[in-house]
Amino acid sequence: MCEYLGAQWLESLGVEITWKEIEWARFPDRMFEATPHLWMVGYWADYPDPDDYLRVLWWLPAGWQNQVYDQLVEDARRTMDQEKRMKLYQQADKILIEEAPVMPLCYARFHMLVKPWVRRYLTSPLRWWYWRDVIIEPH
Repeated sequence: MCEYLGAQWLESLGVEITWKEIEWARFPDRMFEATPHLWMVGYWADYPDPDDYLRVLWWLPAGWQNQVYDQLVEDARRTMDQEKRMKLYQQADKILIEEAPVMPLCYARFHMLVKPWVRRYLTSPLRWWYWRDVIIEPH
């Protein structure tokens, strides 16, 4: 992905990017030492709620700060009224879209082929597989 992006930015924008790949264990320390101008990381939700992206994902220092965003996310985190929570998260999300401190480049998609003789194979949107109740019929 980095090579592809680098080639596209060079061709389209005339911008040359030098990428440095680091191991995941070193990534948080590197971010606190000197936040790079540009970095890429993959992420998928730990639980199905906007909080996981709008609050939890932001533990990394990215150099971007917005007090209104921070307050909206904190208020949403503490609110028990689900309708109010979602409105607060929508307002925070709007700030992310307008200020663009992050740029989603791609979204993962997973396809699964399950044979017709496999029943009760449950999955979740978070890519958890539940094998306990699977039934494999004679075929």
